[in-house]
Amino acid sequence: MLRPFSARQLHLVAGDGKVEAFAVLGDRRRGTAVDVHVPTLRRRMRDLSPDIDTVVFFDEPFPDGALVGLIDDMVEAFDRTDSDVLACAVPATEAVKWVEGGVVVRAIDRSALVSVRCPEVVRRPKLEAALDHVGSAVWANPTELVVSAGGSLTLFEPRSRETSP
Repeated sequence: MLRPFSARQLHLVAGDGKVEAFAVLGDRRRGTAVDVHVPTLRRRMRDLSPDIDTVVFFDEPFPDGALVGLIDDMVEAFDRTDSDVLACAVPATEAVKWVEGGVVVRAIDRSALVSVRCPEVVRRPKLEAALDHVGSAVWANPTELVVSAGGSLTLFEPRSRETSP
């Protein structure tokens, strides 16, 4: 299920009212990223007002103030990029190991790794074009879908609101 929230409902400052955000309520197989139901996403894209040019996906049924603030920061940053997708990235903190034949060969240096998470901010035309090439998939991650169709990705590293001036 994709529950729509308009920029007005979220009280977003960025985006000039041309943003639609979707709470992704459904398949959570991916952990910190989201998969959306492709037939529902196609329908939602057809139903959007033509003046909506940015789509945001997040994985909470009702966004709290911190999430709305993060989405606002991301939409503002997205407006300053030429990227097709802006996805939240946090440093990888989990232990990561290289495994061969069921045996740990070595640890992986995590200093250059990030975990990609929601929210995901996507240019609507690129998303619609990517949906034309998704084939028979029932579930898809919006970021992965656009990037696999040739779209560009920028990672957004959220600043801590507790330490912000």
